[in-house]
Amino acid sequence: MELYLQINTSISLQVGLTIINTMKYIFNTILKAFSWKYTPILFIGIFIFMCSTSYAKGKAHADTSTVAHYNITKDTWIVSQNINKTRPLASMTKLMTAMVALDYSKDLNRKLTLKTRVGSRLPTKEFTRNELFHAMLIRSDNAAAETIADDYPNGRSAFIKAMNAKAKAMNLSSTEFKDPTGLSGSNLSSGTDMVDIVKAASNYDLIRKTSIKKQTIIETHYKTKIRSIVLENTNKPLLFQFDDIVISKTGFTNSAGWCVALLVEHWTKRPQQEPNAIDKFLSYFDGEPDRNIARGVLEQHVIIIMGAKNKSERIAEVQKLMYNHINDQQISQWDYDWKMNENSKE
Repeated sequence: MELYLQINTSISLQVGLTIINTMKYIFNTILKAFSWKYTPILFIGIFIFMCSTSYAKGKAHADTSTVAHYNITKDTWIVSQNINKTRPLASMTKLMTAMVALDYSKDLNRKLTLKTRVGSRLPTKEFTRNELFHAMLIRSDNAAAETIADDYPNGRSAFIKAMNAKAKAMNLSSTEFKDPTGLSGSNLSSGTDMVDIVKAASNYDLIRKTSIKKQTIIETHYKTKIRSIVLENTNKPLLFQFDDIVISKTGFTNSAGWCVALLVEHWTKRPQQEPNAIDKFLSYFDGEPDRNIARGVLEQHVIIIMGAKNKSERIAEVQKLMYNHINDQQISQWDYDWKMNENSKE
């Protein structure tokens, strides 16, 4: 046995030396053929080849994701990469969950006991529907979504049927729901369908006002003390960067990748319509300037990212669309000041 191992080891060493010597011979032959003065060119060529291969792999991955940018106002696709590809939509599901639940009941004060079939940042206690909507839309809390679904007449299964019925009524041919959270990889949609879902969600004031909050604080009683639970928005970086986002919902699962659905409302300035001194003077007494002159057109944009490879890529895709296609149309300083003053009154 020992002799057999020695023979095998000897053969392996000989084969290894033969391969090394062959590689040396090939390398020396290449150097002789090109001469030493061409050696730097050879190494530069190898370096460029390796970089181009790496770039091609990265681009190939990027091209598999869905990137949709639709201008609702102009009824125009700005970017339409893989928009018809059906894929898991992760927690963007919760936009449909919120709509179906609000269609059933707008009573936000009714208290529900948290369901524990999935994980949660919330303790197993009673919460108002308003608190559950906040946890679901801001922090993407899965237990909150399950609790809202269970509250539906005849329970969770009837709620999921209602989700699919609403999708069918909206002619969402690529969309199907198996749960109210998006944890299931069988919750499917496409870029085009998600645009329609966001457009429909824009008609619900609760979704508009809640989904873009940077954080929410929910207070619960723990023994004799009050416990404050701080839930930060899963899309906090983009919400801090862009104040014209009016609906926001992120998503992530291993099968879906990193996803986000946004509705952006952006005022564009009309050419040659800068308000003159008289307009500004009159607006002082009216309390509100002529919007057609001062602010131009309010454009609505839907941005959908599905299947990004990480959070940074998801953010970068949105930033690229925002800066290249939306925020490049700047409003006037007076327009901006008026908007800030308007917001301060709310």
